[in-house]
Amino acid sequence: MKRYPFALSLAALLLAALACQTPALPGLDSKSGPTATAAPPPVDAPAGWIPVYGEGVSLFVPPGWAGGNPRTEAATLAGYLRAYGVAYEGDALAVEAQAGGGLLWAYDANAPQPGALTTIHVAAFTLPGVALADHLQRAIANTAPGEQVEGTLTGTINGWETGRVESSLTSATPPRRALLYIFKVGDTFYHLTYSAPADVFGTTLETFEASARTFRTGTLPGPNPAPSILPTATAETPVITPGGLTFNDEFNNPDSGWDQLNTEFGQYTYNEGEYQFLIYQSGALLWSVRPEVTADITLEVDARFAAPAGLGETGLVGLVCGYQDNDNFFYAAVSNSGYYGLFQVTPAGETFVGMDDWQPSLKLNLGEGVNRLRLDCVQGVMQFWINGELTAAAAAPSALDGQFGLVAGSFNWAGAYSAFDDFSVRPYAP
Repeated sequence: MKRYPFALSLAALLLAALACQTPALPGLDSKSGPTATAAPPPVDAPAGWIPVYGEGVSLFVPPGWAGGNPRTEAATLAGYLRAYGVAYEGDALAVEAQAGGGLLWAYDANAPQPGALTTIHVAAFTLPGVALADHLQRAIANTAPGEQVEGTLTGTINGWETGRVESSLTSATPPRRALLYIFKVGDTFYHLTYSAPADVFGTTLETFEASARTFRTGTLPGPNPAPSILPTATAETPVITPGGLTFNDEFNNPDSGWDQLNTEFGQYTYNEGEYQFLIYQSGALLWSVRPEVTADITLEVDARFAAPAGLGETGLVGLVCGYQDNDNFFYAAVSNSGYYGLFQVTPAGETFVGMDDWQPSLKLNLGEGVNRLRLDCVQGVMQFWINGELTAAAAAPSALDGQFGLVAGSFNWAGAYSAFDDFSVRPYAP
């Protein structure tokens, strides 16, 4: 078991937390909905384009796109994606996670690919007294780890002060590029994020730029576009079937087969009916795997953090599957401050699976609370459950059969301490 540099820093978590805030928006009453009555300014949209209406905002997209208001239509939008098959579950869950914060979400339904959608996302932040230049610099400073800013511009669109940022995220699977427009409307900054897989971004850039020019605020709800065709799952869509072996461990027997090591990076040990990790260095990832090799399994464990209060983001705990060697495996993890993620480790480094960044979960018990974690690794699909709720699902880029086990990591604090209990592995059954 070796130390693996943990490259996903807390800056991304802070930005995700900001994005989940619900801002006070001009012209909206948070209890009764839109109060604007005047028609929005005329929109000079390209011929044939269709409007998408969000929470007090709207814009136009090309024919074949689908979208709406994630605050009121998250279930509908997620349903469109689930209609394509189980491989789109991660995309559907990501849309549902926006129900409390996003204003508008849309995607290109002409040729969607799981985990590689071309999307538009609108959010807003009310920051009285903040200048556009300062807010733009803050946004650039808080880009996700691995995200490279490729260019910035400022100017005016629709009479609003506007910032424009192009970036690329090579750590995503597949790599992505994004175009962010920031419109300053009074004290509110509207963020329009246009995102696509890197290999198609160039062909969609003009579409993104034209769509941004149609953005309006203070708009009333209207009918939103649905996909013109909802394909059924194809033969290539993973079919989840049972398989694997059965194993349980309450960690009362120190000879049950887990690593017992004390290295320069951390310690693995049985102690008082738990299997515990003590990590000596910040920014480290440690794991322990069983010798058995299997496929199509469900892993479950009780996991908790035991760290002094007030230290903020200290570490992660999770489950490992598809382990081939120290440079090739998958894992799902949660942080002690309420975030989760799916990951792949390869010789090139560590990347997210089916998501671009850590995601927040209201199901997590924070701090030193115990969380029941479950990971299904079945026919190329990872499904992650937190305290009994399916939280994330994504198609893995390679096979998930192999060894399985536990993982723990530290962020900004050396001495992160985690404990596991009541571990089980069993054949997957729907």
